[in-house]
Amino acid sequence: MTRPYKHPAVLLTVAWLVVFATRCALILNPPAGYFYNIDELEMTLSCLDRFLGVPSTSLQWPGSILQMLMMPVWIADLVIQNGIPRGMTAGLNSLGNYLAHAYANPVHSVTLLRLLVAAISSAAPIFAFGIASSLTNSKRVAWIAAGAIAFVPIFFRQSAMAMGEAAGLTFALGALFLIVRFGATRAFWAGFLFAAAIASRITLASLVVLPLLLLAFDLRQVLVKRIPGILRFCVGLFVGFLFWCPWVWTDPLRFAKAVLGHLGHHASLHPPAFFNVWLDAMGVSFTILTLLSVAGAIYALKSAALRVFAIPGLIATAIVTLPLVSAKVDLFPRYFLPLLPCIVLLAALTLAAVNNHRLIAGLFILASVGTFAESTIREQQLRGPDELAMGLHAAAELSPDTTLFLPEEALYLYRIPLPRAVYSRMQERVSTQLRDHSGVLAYLKQRGIPETAGSVLMTAFTEDEQALEARLRAASTLSGASGPNLTVYYDPGTVSGIVAERLSPADMTLDKAKAQYRENTQTAILLHNASPDLGQPLWKGARAWYLYKR
Repeated sequence: MTRPYKHPAVLLTVAWLVVFATRCALILNPPAGYFYNIDELEMTLSCLDRFLGVPSTSLQWPGSILQMLMMPVWIADLVIQNGIPRGMTAGLNSLGNYLAHAYANPVHSVTLLRLLVAAISSAAPIFAFGIASSLTNSKRVAWIAAGAIAFVPIFFRQSAMAMGEAAGLTFALGALFLIVRFGATRAFWAGFLFAAAIASRITLASLVVLPLLLLAFDLRQVLVKRIPGILRFCVGLFVGFLFWCPWVWTDPLRFAKAVLGHLGHHASLHPPAFFNVWLDAMGVSFTILTLLSVAGAIYALKSAALRVFAIPGLIATAIVTLPLVSAKVDLFPRYFLPLLPCIVLLAALTLAAVNNHRLIAGLFILASVGTFAESTIREQQLRGPDELAMGLHAAAELSPDTTLFLPEEALYLYRIPLPRAVYSRMQERVSTQLRDHSGVLAYLKQRGIPETAGSVLMTAFTEDEQALEARLRAASTLSGASGPNLTVYYDPGTVSGIVAERLSPADMTLDKAKAQYRENTQTAILLHNASPDLGQPLWKGARAWYLYKR
């Protein structure tokens, strides 16, 4: 039997600090353009929307956990920046000014949300350590599990992003630790904690089969006593979901839209594409570890003591993988996160069944050093020159009399200072969309929702426009009367045309912007791809962005 650590709490605290430090290194040195993707900005703004009293647009997260936990963080940040307000009037004025700056330039708010996610997700390797240690009673195996979770590429990145996936996986690992360590005696709290995982990211719902199978195969209880444990887990899951997702009972239509919205996006996927996305998520080192773990878990079926964990692990792996390899599903690297607990469980069982010190040492290097090296290289590749920022800098040096056509993503990703006239145009466009429901009805019709139902439930289906209008109003309070002569365009080819027409606050489409650029003098346009018909660019990036000037 392995000798226990003398001060496990101190050791685990140090381990958490080390993992958190690696995430802080990513946060303090953000990628080119600051955001990994636009979803980070949307998640942050949806959390800020709680202060404005408008509906959340993060339906597919659903994002409830981060919205709850960020409230005290922002309030504390508000007090640190402005002090404790003296009276209600001063407090509201301070809050309004804080929110205006947050919407006009949300980088600080995104950083705070990233730090919160990093703080939560840094506990995931500790839970993995506890799971592996409980299964094998081996500290070496436990460190392999912790290292694999900590540095697998997709989790390494997600745990430094302002999104709910990494936090959700951490809650799921915490629930699995309670099941593996304590069995049915902690089943209610395991279910309650697993509900927090689903509230953070709805795609983690497929992983619920693993704790249920572990409870069903738990030999520490006789067969008759396993059923109450499963029931306690289900009750905890139900109660926890009502607690972590209060809009399930306060706004059931929003819950229905969240589920249907997540299931409603489909695209054809072929095996080579699946494998490419897998490698993008897991990397080569973790892929090798996965193959060895599955093979080893099958070998572990020979052992009666390990079989009770190997069978649930293999079945759960197959069930979680099934939606990912289906013929029609939108697949992103983050969708592979629910597989990580299954693979860690199988890896621990493999090492317990083989009990080979050389194999353990090799897998430790593969799981920790290999995954860390791959993740570090990938992160460095994202931190090259930011061409869009360079293009905006070149555009800022043009004459103030120049009419500048900018892409919509430049506003979202960089929050460049806008004059009040631009904000007014954008607000008017969104307000028009709220008054004229034709765009929303066309969007709903595309989703198969009848016009009658859409008209009755119009307020519930226009929450995106409501949130966008409130955000623009808040940000516009800081704008000045003068500023650059900007016109904002959107490219309907990047998203569904109906969605872009409905949600974009931009002035015009890309084609119209090009047409106006040709028709007028003293104009400039920043484009994502080269457009030879516009002549020679005034400035061009190394790969994608071009600035044209007339």
